[in-house]
Amino acid sequence: MVAKAFHDNPLVRRSTECNICCNSSKKEILATEEYLFCCNFFGNSYLEKNLNSFFVKLTSDHIDKNGHVSEAGYLTVANLAYWKICEQVGLLKLCSKYKISGIVFDTYMEFKKEVFEGEEVIINLRFNITNDTRKIVRLLDIYDRENRLVVKITSNGGFLDLEKRKIVEPPKKILDTCLKYLR
Repeated sequence: MVAKAFHDNPLVRRSTECNICCNSSKKEILATEEYLFCCNFFGNSYLEKNLNSFFVKLTSDHIDKNGHVSEAGYLTVANLAYWKICEQVGLLKLCSKYKISGIVFDTYMEFKKEVFEGEEVIINLRFNITNDTRKIVRLLDIYDRENRLVVKITSNGGFLDLEKRKIVEPPKKILDTCLKYLR
């Protein structure tokens, strides 16, 4: 999991500089498509072991009139993370191949702690496959730099056949990928 092009990323000052937690030049730099960060951020080699996670730096677009991240802001970063994580684990390619996509029926949010503009958060995605394998529970947990839970987002949904426009049981490869990476 390496950034596509460090030189195209305006956040990166040098290809070996952490731009998240310390701005230092270290040898143990990890990369995502969005950020470089050193081993001090959420533990050593975090993303190498956790393909179901994605980092986001909060901007003024995520902030409400109270000065903290809004409900819509959390949903925005959570949805961005959802699609990026699904891409990272190969789920988007499989869904495209089989013309299947995830769909949300309802969403519940539980707020735990405030976060503010400029803070970095990590979003962790998990799926629970129900006994009716046409349906899923999507869990998006957002943590702050100190690894404290900020918000829990739980969505009930299913697998939509994009041609039939019906909820269907997905092919085994899609279920296997969900269970391998997103459990």
